[in-house]
Amino acid sequence: MTIGIVGLGLIGGSFAKAYSDNDEHKVLAYNRSKEVIQAAYNDKAIDGELNEGNIKDCDLILLCLYPQLCIDYLTKMAPYIRKDAMVIDCCGTKELICQSCYPIAKQYGFTFIGGHPMAGSEKTGFENSTDILLENAYYLLTPFEETPLENLSLLKELVAKTGANCVVLSPSEHDKITAAIS
Repeated sequence: MTIGIVGLGLIGGSFAKAYSDNDEHKVLAYNRSKEVIQAAYNDKAIDGELNEGNIKDCDLILLCLYPQLCIDYLTKMAPYIRKDAMVIDCCGTKELICQSCYPIAKQYGFTFIGGHPMAGSEKTGFENSTDILLENAYYLLTPFEETPLENLSLLKELVAKTGANCVVLSPSEHDKITAAIS
C-alpha cells in the first residue's frame, strides 16, 4: 500500500514514521521545505517525495496542513488522484474542510473522509514527530453519507496500524465535541 502524506509537521511526520515502521507500506510525502523532506528521507520515514507524477500511486493520502491549505492542495491535485484512492485530512475543524473537500472528491471520483487525530504535543515540527504519537489516541472520522462502507472499514484498519482508535461521527458533532474539549 502506498501512502501519501502532505505536510510533515508533528502530525504528518508522526504518520510517516508510524507507517514507515511497517514494511508493507511505501510512504511518499510533500512538504514546502525541502530540508524537511531530506530530514524525513534521512530518518527513513519516507521513501520519496510526493508530486503530480506519483500521487496516482497512492492508495491513501493524508492532508496534514491547515484547513485552507488542505483545500487548496486538494483542489490543485485532485485531477491526478486515482478514483479508488482515499483522502483524509487531519484538521481540527471539520465543517469547512468537509463542505469544501467532499464536492472535489465527488467531482473527481475518489473518496474523501474528514479526520482528526486527537494527539499532539506542545512541540511542533517534523523534528518532534514520533512513531508512537498516535498510539492509544482517538482518531475522529467524519465520513460523507455516500462513503462506501468498505472504504470506511479499510480506513479504520489503516488508522489502527498507527495505534490510534477510530471513532465515527458527523462533521457538526465533531466540531461541537472538540469545541467543548477546547
